[in-house]
Amino acid sequence: MLKKRLIACLLWRDGMLVQSKSFKHTNSVGNAYTAIDFFNTWSIDEIILLDVTREPNEREKFHRDLMELSARCFVPLSVGGWVNSVEEMRRLLSEGADKVVVNSGAFRNEAFIRDGAERFGKQCLVLSIDAKRVNGGHEVFIDRGRKGMGVSPVDWAKQAEEWGIGEIFLTSIDQDGSGNGYDLELIGNVAKAVNVPAALGIGNTALRESKKPMPMRFLLQTSSTTWSRAPRRRRMSSSRMGLISASPSFTMWGYRENPSTAWSEKGLIATLIVV
Repeated sequence: MLKKRLIACLLWRDGMLVQSKSFKHTNSVGNAYTAIDFFNTWSIDEIILLDVTREPNEREKFHRDLMELSARCFVPLSVGGWVNSVEEMRRLLSEGADKVVVNSGAFRNEAFIRDGAERFGKQCLVLSIDAKRVNGGHEVFIDRGRKGMGVSPVDWAKQAEEWGIGEIFLTSIDQDGSGNGYDLELIGNVAKAVNVPAALGIGNTALRESKKPMPMRFLLQTSSTTWSRAPRRRRMSSSRMGLISASPSFTMWGYRENPSTAWSEKGLIATLIVV
C-alpha cells in the first residue's frame, strides 16, 4: 500500500503567495519563506511550489526564490509552472527541486515527457492535470485553465503514464476554492485509470459529502478548526494550533488516515496549506 503523505501546495505569483479560486489568484497571503519555515516544524511530508504568474516575465525572480527556499526546506520539494523544456527541468533540479511538475508543456510535446523521464527518471516527473466539467463530462484545460483541449483527464493521464510520468497531481477547476466539496466522479475516474500515485488538490473544500472510498493519495482541505484524534501520527500541540488560527496566511487542511473508508472528520490529522 502506498504511504499516505501530507503535501502542502504553495502558489507563487510575482514574489508572493496567493490563494486560488477558480484559478483566479488575486488574494496575496504572505511570502514563501515564512511558509517553508512553518512547514519544516509541522511534520509536512512534501511541498509543491507552483509559479502561477500569468506571464513568464518574473521567471528569474522565481528561480532566485527557489534557490533560497530549497536551501531552507527540509522535505522533498516539487516545483512547477512554466516548465516547457528538458533544460528547464534540469535547471529546477539543479536549484534544489526534487521533482518537477509539468502541465501545458507536457500536453504540447510528447518528447518533452519521454526525454525528461529518460534523463532524470520517471519518479522525478509529476503531471499536473487541470480539469473542468464541459457538456456533462470532464475536459483537460491548459495555460492556467484558460484553454480547453477537448481531451478527457482519464485519457490524458493514461497517455502520460505510458510516456513516462511518475505521478499525477489533479485539480478540479470548478471546485477550486469554492468550498462546495469534491468532484467525486473526476477523482474516481482518474484514480482507477492509472497505476502511478495520484495526489488531489482542489482548493478550499469542506469535508462533508462523500461516502465513497477513494483509491488514491490525496489532499483534503477543511474549513473547520476542530481537530479530531489522529491515529498513528502525532497531533499538533495547542500552541501550534494557536499559531495556525492566528495566522491569516494559512488555511487549514485535513488528511484522511485510511483511504479505504468513507470520508469523515474522524481520524483526520491536520496540516496547513497556502493556496
